[in-house]
Amino acid sequence: MCGIKYDLMEETPNDRLRLFRIEELDISQKEMAKTLDIQQGSYSDIERGRVGVNGILTKLIKTFRMNPIWLVEGFGKRKIEDVDLLFQEDEFVDHNSLKEDENTKNKVFELIDEMINNHDQELRSRAASELKGLFGKLLIEDNKKLAEISELKSMIIDLLRKRENLKEIIKKL
Repeated sequence: MCGIKYDLMEETPNDRLRLFRIEELDISQKEMAKTLDIQQGSYSDIERGRVGVNGILTKLIKTFRMNPIWLVEGFGKRKIEDVDLLFQEDEFVDHNSLKEDENTKNKVFELIDEMINNHDQELRSRAASELKGLFGKLLIEDNKKLAEISELKSMIIDLLRKRENLKEIIKKL
């Protein structure tokens, strides 16, 4: 990297983006801009610090598996292995939960079969009631997962804003 030593604590997200493009991707600004579907001049403004990285953060994460914490704060690895953790709620489920989900799906199908094939009204009502409970549980769990994802995205955006505000304060000093 041209013999330049970088102190990540002193760098801005814009500096780290440039470092990532050069060291990780080894591509030009023009290629980077094309990949991100923005104008080369706009991308150049981002690397120079004229514009923050907020507007392209999601694309950077999804396209290059860039770690948003590294980009914003300079901590951790540059890339994350499983980007889906940030964008797909299913990835927040551990293996035990996946087994529970499969059991729940099977139970749903059993209850539907029981409702269709059973002629006893009381058994059908019990199956319908249990089915409603399972759907309610699934909806609650999905809403919790969506809330966690939303909170994580908000935290990242807040970190970026704080970094930009701090940068402006430092410039004034």
